[in-house]
Amino acid sequence: MSFPEAERMEIGEDVITSFCHYVHFFRSPSMGKEWLEQNPGHTLLSLDDALRLARKKNALQYGDPVLRVAR
Repeated sequence: MSFPEAERMEIGEDVITSFCHYVHFFRSPSMGKEWLEQNPGHTLLSLDDALRLARKKNALQYGDPVLRVAR
């Protein structure tokens, strides 16, 4: 999947137009690389890496979900 590089991300109140519009899923790494050639300022992440990143971001923003459920 494509992911904007940190320098490009200016996520404001409208996450759809400032972030989601730049995240794309590809059938293969080669298709993603072709897209990157036309869209500099992005990188490719595997779905596993994207999931790990999302979990880290959510843990920082919302806390550890295991601890919240245990309370």
